[in-house]
Amino acid sequence: MKSIICEASSIAKAVEQGWQKAGMPQNFSIKVLEKEEKNFIGMTKKPAKVAIFFEEKFDSQRKKPDFKDNRDSRDNRDKKYNTPDKSKYEKDKSFHENLKNLQESPSKNLPQKPQQQMSVRQFDKTSTQAQNTTANYKSQQELRQAKTQTTAGQSKTQPIAGKTQTFNNTQISEQEKTVRKSPWTDQMVIDASKWVEGMLIKMNLQDIKFTVDASSNNIRFHFDRALVENKNEQKELFRNFAFLLMQTLRYKFKKQFKNLKAVFTCSI
Repeated sequence: MKSIICEASSIAKAVEQGWQKAGMPQNFSIKVLEKEEKNFIGMTKKPAKVAIFFEEKFDSQRKKPDFKDNRDSRDNRDKKYNTPDKSKYEKDKSFHENLKNLQESPSKNLPQKPQQQMSVRQFDKTSTQAQNTTANYKSQQELRQAKTQTTAGQSKTQPIAGKTQTFNNTQISEQEKTVRKSPWTDQMVIDASKWVEGMLIKMNLQDIKFTVDASSNNIRFHFDRALVENKNEQKELFRNFAFLLMQTLRYKFKKQFKNLKAVFTCSI
């Protein structure tokens, strides 16, 4: 016994829908679960609900699974994989027989002498090539040494810019390297000097002279005399000068100036 519950605007419609869903059986029973409710206009406010009970049909003509056919196919498959392949067996047998005949054959008949002669010729050829390369390398090295000696002799006699000779060339190159490695450009040094001059004018100390050194990471300003009589006040003033100067340069050149400082000193 099987049952179906259907809802519709009326009991008749619910029975009809349930009967169609059940497969239109000839024998069935109906049970009204809820009756429809309508408002004063006549519209359905609550649908009707019915249950239909019927006997389920069984298909007697449905074909049962044939386990025998599956068992036969499985047996044939196992038989196919378990039977040995005669052609493969014959090929392996012939291969092993040929390999055995080769091993049993004497080693006298093998042509060893021509191979030995070829190896000796190749060794002689490679040895002569190696000797030629070493001779060429030695000749090139001697030519390079002679050129370096002649250039060294010429450089000792020639002056540089009418001031110093070439034996001071190493010192000049080292100085040039230090100048090139300095992170302070000419424009930075000029702007920093102008900023210091402006601060001295604002303090009415424009008669004080100073020097600038930007050869390292620190740009140093040295005044020829003290700006303030009190030493502690002067240290605080120099500290403020350094901070304001670096902030001005950062704002103008749009750089961080990492590991760069401004240092102010004076003569006592």
